[in-house]
Amino acid sequence: MRTLTLIVALVVMFGATTFARGDTPTEKTWASAVDRSSGTWEWLDPDTGTRILRVTARWIQPRDRMVWVWEGPHSVGSAMISWDEQSGRPVANGTIRIGEQLQIIRMVLVDITSNTNTWDSRITGANGKVLEERTSIETFTGPNLMTQALTLKSKAELATLPARINCRRINAFVEQMPMAPKLVGNWKRLHKDRHGRNITTIVKTDWGSDRRSLIWTAEARLDNGELVNGFTILAGHNRQTKLITAYMTTITGDVGTGVMDVESDKRFSIRWQMTEPDGAPLELTVRQEIEGDTLTITWTGVVSDGSPVPMPPHDDKVFTRIK
Repeated sequence: MRTLTLIVALVVMFGATTFARGDTPTEKTWASAVDRSSGTWEWLDPDTGTRILRVTARWIQPRDRMVWVWEGPHSVGSAMISWDEQSGRPVANGTIRIGEQLQIIRMVLVDITSNTNTWDSRITGANGKVLEERTSIETFTGPNLMTQALTLKSKAELATLPARINCRRINAFVEQMPMAPKLVGNWKRLHKDRHGRNITTIVKTDWGSDRRSLIWTAEARLDNGELVNGFTILAGHNRQTKLITAYMTTITGDVGTGVMDVESDKRFSIRWQMTEPDGAPLELTVRQEIEGDTLTITWTGVVSDGSPVPMPPHDDKVFTRIK
């Protein structure tokens, strides 16, 4: 039964944005309150490092319902939260199955503040007997951290929980892009432009906030230091689409968005939809492959304003890591 208690402890982890202390959630404010919990969270045993629970929260469009799915070593469960007209509160209803035992859970969001949510929950057995009632207060101490304080409202037949539980949002970006740590650093390429001038291109790759995104900054300069090209790219995990989305701006005024396709632990590509300064559309795919201290970048499928752009054969751009 310990697993069931842990699941219920973690499934109700929904934060708030900007609310006064002691606000009652309304039909207009509840979605903002639960939104910051979207994503996947886990609680690891502090002694062994073993994952005890993994909980995923995602919106169903048009963002009027959120689905929770959770799993432990011997259990699975799911629930859905939505606005309940009858009670005038956000209510989550769901089930947990542990082996052959089915438990029913019902949770009501009763209070929200600037960084906490308070839930009242009830766990009922398949025979209709109430097993436990509890008040749970989630406090978000950062964008990816949450502490949960639990208080039992009735005598519990379930295993006793710790009074406080710490949860961390899983880094979905690194899970989807395992080569990300290898890309961090400075990369250099020496080459010539179409006019025969010597060009030095430096690409700096840094972590974004909390290591949940990457930022590329590139500059191409002549021997005299003149800047001839450059761009900035930000890529991170999109919680709604579950994809890695990238955004680019260049010094010439091009802007674009792209979707990343991770092909292996060494190679990925980004399919870009760009807009050139004159408004013409530009499409291309950029592939990057890392092998030790060598980074190879290849452009393919370039289409400008509906017309394919021929690319030179073997036009790989090879960078080496600056140590």
